[in-house]
Amino acid sequence: MKERSLLGVALMISSQLGFTSMWICIKLSGVEFPLFEIVFFRSIVAAIIIGALIIKNGMSYGFKNKKLLCIRCLSGSLGMIFSYYAITKIGIANSITLLNTFPLFVALLAPIFIKEKTTIKLLFWILLAFIGVIFIVKPDQHIFRNIALLALASGLFSGIAHISIRQLHLTDHFLSIAFYYALFTTLISIPVMIPSFKMPSYTGWMVLTGAGIFGAIAQLLITYAYKWSQANFIAPLSNTSVLFAFIFEWIIWNSVPDIKTVIGATLIVISVSIISYMQTKKRFEKY
Repeated sequence: MKERSLLGVALMISSQLGFTSMWICIKLSGVEFPLFEIVFFRSIVAAIIIGALIIKNGMSYGFKNKKLLCIRCLSGSLGMIFSYYAITKIGIANSITLLNTFPLFVALLAPIFIKEKTTIKLLFWILLAFIGVIFIVKPDQHIFRNIALLALASGLFSGIAHISIRQLHLTDHFLSIAFYYALFTTLISIPVMIPSFKMPSYTGWMVLTGAGIFGAIAQLLITYAYKWSQANFIAPLSNTSVLFAFIFEWIIWNSVPDIKTVIGATLIVISVSIISYMQTKKRFEKY
């Protein structure tokens, strides 16, 4: 049992390193390519890799809960678009910290969509996390122009996507869920991408395809992490991506966060980790 738990920890941390590598590729791509070209390449590479795994495993492309799949694809795509835009404009660390607020929105929206109860203790940690958000967003009279709010919105839509995924896992395979999400984002990005398409250079091909490869690998690693360890034990480790983001942003772009950002990120990581533990522990006990 101990070895299984350690393997789950290693897989979860590796998945977050994979996601961070994907975000680095997206940041680098943003210097040369339009947003929807980045979305297209990120998605089509992932669709090809996951589609090949479905064929290899002899699985069907059929899907049972089509309505919920549409909600997952639409909310996930909006979360992807908003987060990628924020990453290219304000950097990885702040964007990923705000994107990682999605467990807050899961906790807030779950009582509405899947009738889960919210406790006073849970509301306290949600409030503390949103105080952290204020430190990072730094609202002023131009709050609605603040790109950081798009990163926060990506957390909202990712929260909706995660609620959908939670229910989809009861009826459909995780590879099918991931494949149709990647296919959906590929198809919706094409009409917007074509008018401003820019032919990639050799380096451009590397960062664009790298985003798709790292993203697909990270998705598979996080799925297997939950297979090998209890969800409530490893879910808080998803916040290691925030640490990786700050480290790599400092190494690659020589960007040092200010004190408000450090305070905000700390409050968010602690609160979200506790919320993730509480939520996953409750689901584990339920099922």
